[in-house]
Parts: sequence; C-alpha cells; structure tokens
Amino acid sequence: MVIAVVLAVIGLMAVAGLNGALVLYRTPSEAIHQRLFGRPLRLGGLVEPGSLRLRGDVARFRLTDGVSTIRVVYTGPLVATFTPGQDALVGGELARDGAFTASQVIVKHSNTYRAPGGKPYRPPSIGTGSRR
Repeated sequence: MVIAVVLAVIGLMAVAGLNGALVLYRTPSEAIHQRLFGRPLRLGGLVEPGSLRLRGDVARFRLTDGVSTIRVVYTGPLVATFTPGQDALVGGELARDGAFTASQVIVKHSNTYRAPGGKPYRPPSIGTGSRR
C-alpha cells in the first residue's frame, strides 16, 4: 500500500513537471475536422513551398500537413531561418473562414549544426587532450 502511494506521488510530480514543458499542437487536418474555430490554438505543419508572401511586417503563407492546408497571416518579425519547405509551429486563432491569425511563429530546424561555410561541426572528443 505504501509503495503504491509513493509511486502515485512520483507519477503526479512527473506529470506536473512535464505539464509546463509540453507544447501541444494540432495539424491543419485536425483543426479543420475538429472545427477548432475562435479559440487559442497551436498548429504545426510544413510551410508550403511558394506560398510565402511578405509585405512590410505582414507575412502570409500556407501551413500544410500533406492532407489539409490552412492560410496563415502573421504580423511581426520573422527569424531569418523561416523559409518555405520547412516545419513551423504557429500560435493564434483559426477563423470560421479558414484563415489562421498567428501571434507567434516558431521555426523547427535541423538537428545538424553546420559551421560557417557549410562544413559539418565536429565537437572535440572527451579525453583526447594531454594530461599534466
């Protein structure tokens, strides 16, 4: 009995700790089919190639999951790594007409770091230095 209570407490602590770290999002297909209109929402998908239009600080693009596509309008600065054909996460609200007004854009990037000039980065090996 005591072991069950201890395990339950540890489980609750783990879930509570993860709760702030989790970023939940919907795909465009889920948002459309579940009719998630008029409420705060995060969408994740691919920035459709050829869809990005910039005018001043307003960016218009389409976010797709390969099945459904949603038009996104974002006003604000975009990071230099934001390009069509890459994954992105947008936060905002989906209108009934299918347009998503984003207040936040997060760009997903590759796990591979490339040094300037495109050369692969190789971190120094541990234990290869000289010992004194």
